[in-house]
Amino acid sequence: MKKIVHFFVLFFFMLPFLGFGQKQPPLFTVYKNQLKIGVQEIFMGDLSVYYERILTKKIAVEFGSGVVLRNYLRDFVQETTPSESRKILLGMSMNAGIKYYPFLPGEAVYLGMDYKVRRYRTQYKTVSTSGNETMTFNDYNQKNIFRIGIGYIYCMDDHAFLDFYSGVGFAGLTNQTMVPQLNPSSTEWEYVKTQTFDVKLHFNVGLKFGYRF
Repeated sequence: MKKIVHFFVLFFFMLPFLGFGQKQPPLFTVYKNQLKIGVQEIFMGDLSVYYERILTKKIAVEFGSGVVLRNYLRDFVQETTPSESRKILLGMSMNAGIKYYPFLPGEAVYLGMDYKVRRYRTQYKTVSTSGNETMTFNDYNQKNIFRIGIGYIYCMDDHAFLDFYSGVGFAGLTNQTMVPQLNPSSTEWEYVKTQTFDVKLHFNVGLKFGYRF
């Protein structure tokens, strides 16, 4: 009987050293904060920084903001001839979205939905038909994009990663500019402000470079 008692006393004494009852260290470190910058967006004149916050094991939210210059990629494709009277003004870019991670929080495959606003602004100067009046006006092109998509986060090490993503949705295109119109009363050309709006299908493929902590 004494041997049995001694055995149980020794067994419970050795439990901490045997690892029983101890909390096992997590196999996966969850970094809840991510900072990113869009790589391909730079070629479209969009210099935005994104912040993603992991809320649960499955859900995360992402916000982005930045400035917009000219669309270099569109100018290259369309071969637009720059005008001496044209001046590029700083525009704005804002983004808000939500993500679902089916496997690992903040890693691997995810499904996403986001809304993005991007505005390009340009300033023009023109001379009236009489030649004695200079008029300055601002032209802007704005995109309001709603899309859903899929992405994959590839971790290069514990902190640096690449975010590959693609999506499909709708883009509302708004353009405001000044157009010349002939005044039938004075038979002179006048500039009238006009605004147009159109909705088109939107496809996107991109890459973000990020750091998580």
